[in-house]
Amino acid sequence: MDRALILTQGKSLTFDDIIHTDDCREEEALMKRKDDFLPLDIVNARHISLGLNKVKGKIHGPSGAAALLGLNPSTLRHRMRKLGITHGRGRY
Repeated sequence: MDRALILTQGKSLTFDDIIHTDDCREEEALMKRKDDFLPLDIVNARHISLGLNKVKGKIHGPSGAAALLGLNPSTLRHRMRKLGITHGRGRY
């Protein structure tokens, strides 16, 4: 995550900037070990991004990511800002 933040050089960080195939394998290996856990922000960012991808970037409404994730749309937007996840239908 730190590397992705550095490489974006002030631009918005997206989920695609964070996860790469090799990174996923490393994270899966970490998750299999009992004494190692991924930081909660990384897990939350991944889960939110997967939800956004599933609904093609829609946040609000019955078929939006907020409903899918069981969140209020404004709460989801706040968490996305906090985690550096950009949104908009054109991105998905």
